[in-house]
Amino acid sequence: MMKNIHSFSYCRGKTKLLLLLAGFFFLLGISFLCTFESVELACKRVNVNQINCSLTRSAAFRFLRGQEIHLNFLREVKLDKRFKETVESDGDHAYVNKTPIYGVLLISNKTTVLNGYAYNREKQQNTVNQFNTFLNDSNAENVVVQEKNYLLNMLTLSSLGLSFILLFLLRFSHHF
Repeated sequence: MMKNIHSFSYCRGKTKLLLLLAGFFFLLGISFLCTFESVELACKRVNVNQINCSLTRSAAFRFLRGQEIHLNFLREVKLDKRFKETVESDGDHAYVNKTPIYGVLLISNKTTVLNGYAYNREKQQNTVNQFNTFLNDSNAENVVVQEKNYLLNMLTLSSLGLSFILLFLLRFSHHF
């Protein structure tokens, strides 16, 4: 009889743990889904001297449309270099470490950063080159660049999937 009581309390503890883990991974997945965004920049040549662009930021696998910025008369796209400063210490002395970060600047009737700053100079430079090729080719009608964070999309799907697997285990835990 005592064995059944211990078995019952063990199952309740296991059920609570599975429920807590499922809830944690579900909330983690939802936070990834709503926080991290993708960016799309679409430019169209209106005439030889005018290029209009639309910069759209969206989250949740593009289901939640966020900010949309219209850039009229795009003139130039260039790479911007800044330094991210961090204070580090070796125990006795503190010093400032400057690490370069790069952003894509869109210069039109206003200056806008495409998708923030990143450590990857080559990726940012490729985006700049793609747009400058478009700007210099008067026969090109339009260009579209999409930047997605595939790693974060995988983290989102993994977190949500793991939470559903845990809930499935919770539902059928009495069979194990």
